[in-house]
Amino acid sequence: MFRPALLSSTRCFSTSTPRSASSAVALIKKLREATAAPLNITRSAAAAHPDDYDAALAFLQQEMAKRGEKVAAKSADRTANDGWIAVAQLPGALGKQGNKGRIGAMVELNCETDFVARNEVFQSLARRSAWSACILAEELAATSTEGQFAIRDAKAAGELPLLRLPGDKSDDPTGTLLEESSKAMATLGEKVAPRRIATAGKEGFSNDFVVGVYAHGAPSGSPAPSADEPHVLLGRIAGLVVLKGKEIGAWESAAELANQLAREVVGAAPESVEELLGMQKMGEREAKTVREWIDGYVKEKGGSVEVNVDGMLRWERSEQ
Repeated sequence: MFRPALLSSTRCFSTSTPRSASSAVALIKKLREATAAPLNITRSAAAAHPDDYDAALAFLQQEMAKRGEKVAAKSADRTANDGWIAVAQLPGALGKQGNKGRIGAMVELNCETDFVARNEVFQSLARRSAWSACILAEELAATSTEGQFAIRDAKAAGELPLLRLPGDKSDDPTGTLLEESSKAMATLGEKVAPRRIATAGKEGFSNDFVVGVYAHGAPSGSPAPSADEPHVLLGRIAGLVVLKGKEIGAWESAAELANQLAREVVGAAPESVEELLGMQKMGEREAKTVREWIDGYVKEKGGSVEVNVDGMLRWERSEQ
């Protein structure tokens, strides 16, 4: 019996990704790494300029600016009482006199929810803000003051030029703190607002003073400060302390002493320098005042400098 030959129904499938799709994925990934923009906007930028990274980046930045403006307009009347206070201290290589603790800064950046406060985009912006204020401290010194500290309110804080943290290789152009806050709003979808900035060293930048910094209540998972990286801390409560003494900046233990005293200010909340020096030092087995502890610390570390506490500043997040 004759049987007709069966036609083969076998089909061949390719497992390789089309070149155009592969290029689009690579472009989207590059844009996301450079800007941390939402995926939908990044995809739109890649679709609009599939073969031109610079044009796609410019398109993305325009879309992010529009989105940031919309979020800002919608959230203008909303309260932003969450967020972080970031403190920064210059590492030795960047200090004018090669002194790690010569300059310090403190910045409060607010958002609406704890969820956004714990987002890396928001935390990175807070760190960059404090670092930039630290680097630009001498330029910021010609502002309103509280003793040794130059203070900027929300409006003036928004004008702070933002710099990149060392090691940041992002292609995204950087602007003022207010402009960068708008970018963050486009990504995070809620109000982000600078509240205030403080820098220490109003009376001049010399090797005769050292600034200590401390922040309490850091976000979980925060990395420990490294000697090779910017000393930037986040917390719900933070403080700065200024120590003065002839050539104190040349003493290798000065910054650590200042940081410990900043911790004392944050924890004990003294109303004045006089109260700080007269209160009992926290965590000591033997009862001794802070003044006595300072003198003992200098002697223990082999210092020959006379240490004077010249100023202190303590902030709590969203305090009035």
